[in-house]
Amino acid sequence: MARLKKDFRSMMNGVVSSSMRDKGLYYVVNFGVEGVRLTELSKSLPHDATLARALWQERVRECRLLAPMTYPAEEFAQDICEAWIDTLQTTEEAQYMSMHLLQHLPYAGSKVMEWMASENALRQLCGFLTAGKLIGGGVRFYGRERNELLDQCETALHSKNPQVARAAYNALQRFGSQNSYQETEVEKIFSKFAESKAQDGNRGTEREYC
Repeated sequence: MARLKKDFRSMMNGVVSSSMRDKGLYYVVNFGVEGVRLTELSKSLPHDATLARALWQERVRECRLLAPMTYPAEEFAQDICEAWIDTLQTTEEAQYMSMHLLQHLPYAGSKVMEWMASENALRQLCGFLTAGKLIGGGVRFYGRERNELLDQCETALHSKNPQVARAAYNALQRFGSQNSYQETEVEKIFSKFAESKAQDGNRGTEREYC
């Protein structure tokens, strides 16, 4: 861990760290290391559950972002997954966890509906981000799950949390790209959303989430 923190100091970017604070991303310790450099660093680390758990317990931004990048998906049990999601602190952590770990879990498809329906914004964000990743990777939803996915995404377009709304929008876009029938369904949802915004006197449309 000491060697890692030494690496973080050598990569430190004060401009990035300050920018994050200005955007409301607060960490106890933040070296401002860019995502690309963290990705490269993760490749030199062992993908080991013990290491990942130790990283997650740190109060350092870079450690917490590396944690889901180094946890083997096949060892990430559902109870551990739920505990980690419960302890998410920032949208950035939710994004990294969804991209590098949640989408690779064998039970991800059955959990995203539960996460999307949560009242917790970060849990919701994990749900929509992971659903979008799964759909983009070719996963298809059928029957009740399919209907629930569309209902949750349509509702989330109206979320006051812009990250949640954007993630739902992107998930819908990817769903619509799977075939022409789904594309038509998504177009109807976006049209309905645009009409609703217009009725509310808001000039925004679904395109604000591009």
